[in-house]
Amino acid sequence: MVCDQPYVTSTLLNQLISEKHTSGKRIIASSYQDTLGTPVLFDKLYFDMLSSLKGEEGAKRIIYQNLADVSSIPFREGYIDVDTKDDYKNLLT
Repeated sequence: MVCDQPYVTSTLLNQLISEKHTSGKRIIASSYQDTLGTPVLFDKLYFDMLSSLKGEEGAKRIIYQNLADVSSIPFREGYIDVDTKDDYKNLLT
């Protein structure tokens, strides 16, 4: 998970965990704006792949390369992140 998504809640994280148990899938991603993204719950099977990511390369590639092993939960506000002071000001308004 990343630290710049202000609408991540404990409820959302618990939904990821619950979906992993009920779906039997090994990757549980958040879905928003026609994409799959963070926060994501990865089974330990994927830890080596995650560890091999370099630089700014994110885990989205791993998600899309393994779609048969992916389930998702809706996170409507997932596209909102705070990267700049202006983003933060916009969030407050």
